[in-house]
Amino acid sequence: MTSFLLDSILEEDPEKSSSPRLKKGICSDKTKRLMDFCCGSGVIGYALRNALEKEKRKKKVKLTMLDADAVALEAAKQNFSSLVSGNDDVNDDENNIEYLLSDGFPQKTTTKPCDLILTNPPVHYNAKPDFRVLGHMLTELPNVLKKEKKGGACFCVCQRYVPLESVAQYYQTTKTIDLKIHAKNDRFCVWKIVCKAKSDS
Repeated sequence: MTSFLLDSILEEDPEKSSSPRLKKGICSDKTKRLMDFCCGSGVIGYALRNALEKEKRKKKVKLTMLDADAVALEAAKQNFSSLVSGNDDVNDDENNIEYLLSDGFPQKTTTKPCDLILTNPPVHYNAKPDFRVLGHMLTELPNVLKKEKKGGACFCVCQRYVPLESVAQYYQTTKTIDLKIHAKNDRFCVWKIVCKAKSDS
């Protein structure tokens, strides 16, 4: 599922076959604040950060890694250390990576709203479907993500059976966010979620 999400936003760079770049339209030229929500081992966040920094020619990109599992966050830190070891193409400035232990968006996630959020959120609890994390994410998204007019976007990957539109309606978020399918296959679906300006709601 993580691979499908990354494949939907990244593409091969013809000048560097081993160095993927962001597809056109994924984010604005001013994007510099990223978040990997429910980051797990950090694969999504690091891939996005590295691709974006290459496009911005090594300009600093702030990445927030957020997860409710302390073990997962520690694994993300270790993976970052492994990633930068001996790799000159990766910015090794740890000061621009923030690790947050939380089961949802904290009140002050970053000093400024994020430009881009990627997430593979949990949709099960004790092997049963449970969309509470997803619902709370949709509810709080306008507090941490820039409005669509300013280039903000969230890309969320789920199994195709997950009724994201129904979850948005249940949590009464349809006045504050818009969502549409960005990519899908026979198993997974990537949704693009944007926050409306107040005049649009």
